[in-house]
Amino acid sequence: MFMQSRMYIELKDLQLFGYHGWHAEEAATGNTFIVNIRVQYQPQVDVITNIDQTLNYATIYNLAKAEFAKPQALLETCAMQISERVFSHFPQIKHIAISIYKMAAPIPNFSGTVGITYEKDFAPF
Repeated sequence: MFMQSRMYIELKDLQLFGYHGWHAEEAATGNTFIVNIRVQYQPQVDVITNIDQTLNYATIYNLAKAEFAKPQALLETCAMQISERVFSHFPQIKHIAISIYKMAAPIPNFSGTVGITYEKDFAPF
């Protein structure tokens, strides 16, 4: 009996600097962000023994970093565009989740982080 399997590739706590934000000062000074990416796909072999049988997390990182370098007014836009860029390179992805946290929010007397999480299904399992 064939059992469907799922594989998850995760990149956690990526520290990226970018010029994202709704306010003019954010676009001028930039900010440090924490980015988490989780992609799900279905392996095509019973045991993965070669990098060509999986998704290369270094490639995912480089795709996300390149897209993150493009200033956006909203983190939602940034996450959605990263998602599309990663999927265009790895069409076997079934699901992606991207979280982006702003380390210094422009909110008076605020301590903590703010962020978004975007998830998208590309195909059913």
